[in-house]
Amino acid sequence: GRYHTESMRPVLDELSNILGNALHAAELMSIVEAAYQLKDLTSATRYLVHQLFGKYGLVIVNGDDPVFKRAFSPIMQSELTESLSHDLVLQQSSQLEAAGYHAQASPRPINLFLLKENTRERIILEADGKYHAGEQRFSKEEILQLLEDEPETFSPNVILRPLLQQSILPAAAFIGGGGELAYWMQLSSLFDRFQVQYPVLVARTSLLYITAAQQKRINKLGLDILQLFGDVDQLKKHFALQHSQASPDIQPSLEKVLSAMQDVENTAVSIDITLGPAVAAETKKMQHALEQIQQRMIRSLKQQHETELKQIDALYQQLFPNGALQERTDNFMNIYAQIGAAFIDMLINELQPLANQMVVISQSDAS
Repeated sequence: GRYHTESMRPVLDELSNILGNALHAAELMSIVEAAYQLKDLTSATRYLVHQLFGKYGLVIVNGDDPVFKRAFSPIMQSELTESLSHDLVLQQSSQLEAAGYHAQASPRPINLFLLKENTRERIILEADGKYHAGEQRFSKEEILQLLEDEPETFSPNVILRPLLQQSILPAAAFIGGGGELAYWMQLSSLFDRFQVQYPVLVARTSLLYITAAQQKRINKLGLDILQLFGDVDQLKKHFALQHSQASPDIQPSLEKVLSAMQDVENTAVSIDITLGPAVAAETKKMQHALEQIQQRMIRSLKQQHETELKQIDALYQQLFPNGALQERTDNFMNIYAQIGAAFIDMLINELQPLANQMVVISQSDAS
């Protein structure tokens, strides 16, 4: 958060090009530009978040405040001298992985950084007993004295940050996505060790936003949005079959063939029992040949609806990029640039944080 904002200029220029001439692009860019004219990333982020959500009531806590860092210094001292978090998190992560969860963060022997002017260096305890942070070297006594004198010089990494967060402003619950919850689950034994309140973990609501053009395409194709939550190949197959004048379903005919071949096999076996396997093998060949013909018929139907099936593919890629949730790839700015602050109002009205559901909103709802 102490990093200067000068380096953000190329990012802002690229953002401006991406947003282009969208209806509310200038409004959004004015907020972003004002934010990153401030001196550091802490100030910029606070300004940006306040401009978007401040009118709803918002508390923003700067975890880098010296008062908070001093209160947290006993845990940082333990981290420097005992490295407890490394073993505790590894043990917890192993248990979670055995239960089918993937570790979201990897602990280090020391999960602290040393902050200087516009730099953030990882603290490493070397074999010689010295602590290294970039070009700086400290004895154990020296680094503990620095912690005593200037606790704000130290910063927790991803493993210890939640401990700092809960130490400053203990929350009854943490509401987050699946990956975030798995990450917090890695840390429960760490909270127990340092007797910091561990929040109840709650899966948050997810959102799928459909633009007016996408909704128009969905309607034209005669699709229900719920169909897009399933397997796209199955959806395309269903679409091709639904819009065909003839059905490629060969099951009734196949059952008749199999029944007839069973009669043939029974007759053959009654004459010579050794003929059974040969007839059964021929039956399998016939069944396979008929199924191959069915697949060719399905492919022909798909070719007849090639344009529509490509449109389904495009829709699916837009709404579920690379097969993942839209929110994992897209950014709120794309939508804000189109409909403005009304997007934030709509999110506040439509999303119930404790509902643990998928909310689908189309741009027609927003208008």
